[in-house]
Amino acid sequence: METTLEQINYYLKNHYQDLTHQIESGGIDKVNYCSAATPYFNEHSEATEYIVNLAIMIDKMEGLK
Repeated sequence: METTLEQINYYLKNHYQDLTHQIESGGIDKVNYCSAATPYFNEHSEATEYIVNLAIMIDKMEGLK
């Protein structure tokens, strides 16, 4: 059975994949349109920074297993 930490990481990875797909297929306009709780991005660099920081967090959580 998965631990709570593994479940959280699973959901974060899904969020990361969704954001990555959105920015690659439609840029920040798509990210802003398709996301309700994710911050609104005015610049591509803001979205990229958010996605990179999310990936870093996922990696850190992987190390906690």
